Amino acid sequence: MSSLYVIGYPKLADRDFERIQSLRQEHDPQAGLVAPHFTLVFGLSDVPADALQAHVRAVAGAASPIAFVLRHTVIDAVGESAYLYLVPQEGGGELVRLHGGLYTGPLLSAITLGVPFVPHITIGRFADDGSAKAVFDEVCHTGVDIAGRLSALTIVRHDGDALQPLATVALDGAPQRAP
Repeated sequence: MSSLYVIGYPKLADRDFERIQSLRQEHDPQAGLVAPHFTLVFGLSDVPADALQAHVRAVAGAASPIAFVLRHTVIDAVGESAYLYLVPQEGGGELVRLHGGLYTGPLLSAITLGVPFVPHITIGRFADDGSAKAVFDEVCHTGVDIAGRLSALTIVRHDGDALQPLATVALDGAPQRAP
């Protein structure tokens, strides 16, 4: 069964992209399926693709590009697996607001309340906490300071081992100014 996702491929310096992708190729089974990204809408199976595209266009049209800096590494246990994430210190709030804006209108019933959204780029999935902790320690020892920019959202269909891009929508809203 296929599902729809909304992801953001960040613009990164080449050396930073290579560092993230190297970690992912070693530790993330999805590294060959999808490039480093932020997932902003998760696994929809009951929203038509055309309705999702129209909604994403409306939300993205009012959102500005987001500058961020990844400075934190986080381990998260999900089911039987442990995941390792890079999390933005700067720009995280804007990504959370974008995620919240996407889960309105036709997606309002799809949000999982009580589960906080933490914007992240996955760099590994592990069968046990010990393996995740070893890579966590290695990444933390070398430090993380990766600046990037998110300027578009991509709607994708995920079906088994295939990922099909359906549309890419620019974040092209005017910068918001404080009152």
